[in-house]
Amino acid sequence: MSDLHHRLITFLDDNHISYQLIQHPPTLTSQDAAGVRGTLPSQGAKAMLFMADKQPILLVLSGDKKIDSSLFKKTYHFKDLKLVPYEQVESITGALPGAVPPFGNLFKVQVYVDQGLLVNESIAFNAGLRTASVIMKTVDYLNLVKPCIGNYAQISHS
Repeated sequence: MSDLHHRLITFLDDNHISYQLIQHPPTLTSQDAAGVRGTLPSQGAKAMLFMADKQPILLVLSGDKKIDSSLFKKTYHFKDLKLVPYEQVESITGALPGAVPPFGNLFKVQVYVDQGLLVNESIAFNAGLRTASVIMKTVDYLNLVKPCIGNYAQISHS
């Protein structure tokens, strides 16, 4: 069990949050994760680590969408936005790429959530491991993370 997985579950329990923890085979894509969780890809809270003007930030959006980086930069007045290289994700978050939960507050990174994710009553996400997911109420997530909410995602055609 990863330290981040343990911290996430402890954080949820300490805050008396109702959630479902699912153990499953490793997943690498949002589509695969939705399949093993029994959820829709749009419920997946895809957490992606970026460097925005040299500071790490976490962008969270529906698993069936992709980031419109130009719109994001314009909305939040960033000059530079780059995906953190695969090999550096774990050193910042404590999780492998694809396992990062949308809780940047657990690793001291500002969280930005696309409002399209928030139409779901519940969200699902990898819980610090590629083999464990959490499903929880969206409102509970927002109360715990207090992210910046914006509109910067578009439908993914991949």
